Amino acid sequence: MRLEEVNALDEGSAARTLQRCCGSSRWAQAMVRARPFPSAAAMMDLGDAVWVSLDAGDWFEAFAAHPRIGEPVSPSLDDARDGPELVEGPNPCLIAPT
Repeated sequence: MRLEEVNALDEGSAARTLQRCCGSSRWAQAMVRARPFPSAAAMMDLGDAVWVSLDAGDWFEAFAAHPRIGEPVSPSLDDARDGPELVEGPNPCLIAPT
């Protein structure tokens, strides 16, 4: 997915797409509210800043949303992540530069 596509998504689709990157609902909502992103680098910098502003409960929510290292992704997790596809590869939240 290209940055322009992320910026153009409706709020619900954007939240679901960004929550594939970080399972924290507060992180995803903060990122959705910050759109449009001027660049992929700006989006990544903001993602880092939002992450460090979260509390432990948000971090645990994010960690719980991802499979443990070495475990396969369950079908139910895939179903919950329906939405636009991001860049294919091992990291499901890479955004193609504009």
